This record gives sequence, C-alpha cells and structure tokens, in this order.
Amino acid sequence: MEAKQMLGKGISRVHKQKVRAQSITQALVIVESSLTALLLSY
Repeated sequence: MEAKQMLGKGISRVHKQKVRAQSITQALVIVESSLTALLLSY
C-alpha cells in the first residue's frame, strides 16, 4: 500500500472520530441545558 493511501485513510478515520465526538458533545450540551431548564421551572 502506498504511503499516501495510508495517510489518507488515517486522516479520514481521525476526522470521523472528531465528528462523532462533536455530535456527542452537542447532545450532552442539549441534555444539560434541558435539565437546567426543567430544574429552573420547578
């Protein structure tokens, strides 16, 4: 396998992990803010 191909695969894998981490972080922020809103409404 060429070095370029390996590098490309590594970069795309890292990028996928970053995107997944971002979506998880966004979901956590949404959950946190909705919980805060619920607590404030009581």
